[in-house]
Amino acid sequence: MNQTVLIEKMNSVDDYVNVYKDRYLIENGTQLNFDVIVEDIGGWERRWLGFRTYIDDIMGHAFLGDIAINDMYYVFEQYPREEWSNLLISQTAQRLGRISFSMSMLMEHLRERERHEKLGDILEEIAYAEGDYQGVLESIDSEAEKRYMESRPCLHEFTVAFFEQMFIDHMSDEAKEKQKEFLERGDIDESISLIIHEVRYPIYYYFQDAMHLLIGLFNYLQTEVVY
Repeated sequence: MNQTVLIEKMNSVDDYVNVYKDRYLIENGTQLNFDVIVEDIGGWERRWLGFRTYIDDIMGHAFLGDIAINDMYYVFEQYPREEWSNLLISQTAQRLGRISFSMSMLMEHLRERERHEKLGDILEEIAYAEGDYQGVLESIDSEAEKRYMESRPCLHEFTVAFFEQMFIDHMSDEAKEKQKEFLERGDIDESISLIIHEVRYPIYYYFQDAMHLLIGLFNYLQTEVVY
């Protein structure tokens, strides 16, 4: 009987959602199973040294830093003011979904390399290369990325939906009203600063943890053998 890994069986967003629920939710779906989550995250991040720091750095830029600010300016320049508040949320979910999709691709790329090279040699190369893990990610050409997207249908859609749900769960109505209020100010730079510090920073660590959770989920999907 042929065997493969679980991610090869994922063909819809519901497939990913169901694995996530079965693997990580307990108490009738009301609580996270932290023991399993930590095990799955550690299965990757303990072996690939520096990966956790790499993820935290990306999240800082994408949720609070230069990437987040550039995304805000894009929304302000391309869309009418009345759409800004909702679009800032969807734009960030899209950004984080894209990043997490790229992390899955990077992880599978590194796994493939490890089939032919020693882990220590790969880690040493990453440590001395410009941009460390980001440099490895950027070395994956666009055709390989296209093939990966085709081979993992709905993975990107799932990751975007995952972060959209994070905003629903953790951005309160009060925070949404604050964001709208800040966007009504005349000074765009002041609005951005207020949103970063008073709306996003209080919920940042939920999103940072969520990105690590996805790394754990990808690790499980890429290593769990099925028939």
